[in-house]
Amino acid sequence: MNIKILVGYHKPAYLFKNDVLVPIHCGRDVAMEEGKDGKISDEDLKWLEKNTIGDNTGENISSLNRRFCELTALYWAWKNYDKLGNPDYIGFMHYRRIFCFNEKICGENFKDYWNLFHLKYPFKEFMSIDKLSPEEIKETVAKHKYIFSVSDCDSSPYYWRANHKIVKKDDFLKCLDIASKIYPNDHNIIKTSLNENKHVWSNLFIMPKNTFFAYCEWIFPILFELDKKIDYSGYSIAQQRTVAYCAETLMNVWVAKINKEIKSFPIVFFENTDTLKPQYMKSLFWFILYKLSIGKYRKSYKAKYKKIKEENAYFKYINKMIGEK
Repeated sequence: MNIKILVGYHKPAYLFKNDVLVPIHCGRDVAMEEGKDGKISDEDLKWLEKNTIGDNTGENISSLNRRFCELTALYWAWKNYDKLGNPDYIGFMHYRRIFCFNEKICGENFKDYWNLFHLKYPFKEFMSIDKLSPEEIKETVAKHKYIFSVSDCDSSPYYWRANHKIVKKDDFLKCLDIASKIYPNDHNIIKTSLNENKHVWSNLFIMPKNTFFAYCEWIFPILFELDKKIDYSGYSIAQQRTVAYCAETLMNVWVAKINKEIKSFPIVFFENTDTLKPQYMKSLFWFILYKLSIGKYRKSYKAKYKKIKEENAYFKYINKMIGEK
């Protein structure tokens, strides 16, 4: 079984890469233009060119990235599929949003509204703990052909997007109108899927090749037409990403449309994507001292560690894994 999971990057971060995980630079053609995180440096661009493939080779829409976000990587994969080795299954994750394949570390008590399990920082053992080795990913996909992140919520995808702080409601309604006009047979499924209290999050997925191709053939005509209809005059950098936000909402429609047995995994969200930042090292320092200390210092070290444990989701995770009482 040949599987490739693209991991989208737009700046240097902890690198998720192996024979299955393929880092891709989203928006390489506009890399030096200002984005949601400001401008990157020449050094940052060199890191991206060294460690990731670009979305700007062959047939591509890399130049549209500031409006289409990760969709430029999906378009590249669709049009340049042979460059990935023609995999049987393809997926997508973000550099800071990774499927939590090891559900033992992402229990119900740890997930937020968006089906996210928060960690302060990535760490080198995470890939093995989260079952991200090529062999383990293949085993997961062999059991579950269609993988997304789905959760029940107290509001519908329609309500969520129509009342979004960034996306203008009129633009979202344009998107739905365009989708219904291009695909009149999908009108009912658009209406029902977006009014259920169930959300498909973050554009994360793994699906068979043919299903991915069908998805791209379905969604990109909608997005291109929506992009033409939006007047971006006066839009903030965040608002210019309206097409990408609408695409995320349309994933709810796609999941309903394919009508397959879906396996849902929560998502690990890294609050800081740099590796081994100083405050992380300081936290780790007190953790180790507490675990190894004896005598009069143990109480002091334990107090410092207890404070860390209460504040840092990373250590909540560590405590769960080591079974500390």
